[in-house]
Order: sequence, then structure tokens, then C-alpha cells
Amino acid sequence: MFVCINAGHDRLFDSGAVGLNGLKEADVTYDVMLMVTEYLENNGIAVLNVQVNDLDYICKVANRENVDLFVSLHCNAAESRQAHGFEVWTSRGETNADLLATEIINCVEETFPDLYVRKDYTDGDPDKEAGFYVLNHTHAPAVLVEMAFISNPQEEEMLSNFWFKSTMAAEIARGIINYFNKI
Repeated sequence: MFVCINAGHDRLFDSGAVGLNGLKEADVTYDVMLMVTEYLENNGIAVLNVQVNDLDYICKVANRENVDLFVSLHCNAAESRQAHGFEVWTSRGETNADLLATEIINCVEETFPDLYVRKDYTDGDPDKEAGFYVLNHTHAPAVLVEMAFISNPQEEEMLSNFWFKSTMAAEIARGIINYFNKI
């Protein structure tokens, strides 16, 4: 079992979204990436971490290393400060990424009952689907996790909290482990 964890933004060149209080998406995703890595490695799963600002490079590295899964970590943002919640994206159509997304969603929802989970059951499962580059150009089942809205003041505060980040990382890792146990 070999997983690529991508911290969605490069802390040197691209902070990603920035919350009202100055929290940077790249800092949150980097912290969570390291925690997910630790949880997975403690469960015997090899991890490749990638944090660069070149989407093509990210996909090429994951494909060259022949990873079994690809997980890209992000914090959502919107113009509306009221937008909130957690969501997982996959590529369009039915793939093994749908099962991975479902497992991650189930774990997060179980542990964070007050965190709104933004779901789309149009195709029968809770993930949202889009043509995001990393989802379409990675050979392994790939998901993009939006942990919460950094543009929402309450969720920005959550994203800055060590307990929230470490628990979110544990649940993402548990979803990955559950996926491997089901395939």
C-alpha cells in the first residue's frame, strides 16, 4: 500500500486561500499532510508527500512512483463568509475513488457530527465530481479533500486549532485504511 498525500498549495510560492485572521491554506494543509502521513505510516502504509505548485509535476511524480491512492488536501474558500462545510471531490464517472471518498466522508462525519458535510448524491454516492487536474491526470484513484472553509470565520478558527487538524488527519487516514480493507 502506497499513498501520495498532496498538501494542496506550496507554502513558498502559493499560500492558497487566506482567512480573515490571516490563516493560510498552505500552512493548514502542510500540517495535516504530515499528520496523515504519521497515522498511515504507523499503520504500515508507505506515504509519498508532495507539496509543490505545479499540478502537472504532482501528477507525474504520483504516476511515476505508481502510488495506489492519491489524496490532495485543501481548505475551501468562497466570497460568502457563510459558506461552510467539508466535502470530497472525485473525477467524473464511477471509479475506485468513489469508495475512497465515501470512506473518508463517513469517518469525518462520524467524528465531527456538527461539521456540515456537503454531499452530492446525484450519482448514488456522497462525493462531488469535477474535472480538477489532479483528479483527471493521476492514474491511481484520486480524491481532493476540502476540510472546511477558511473564508468562514468559525471554520478558520477550527482550521487553526491543533486538535481539529490532528483529528481531521486521523479521520482522513482512517478513511484511507478502511478503503484498503475493502478493496
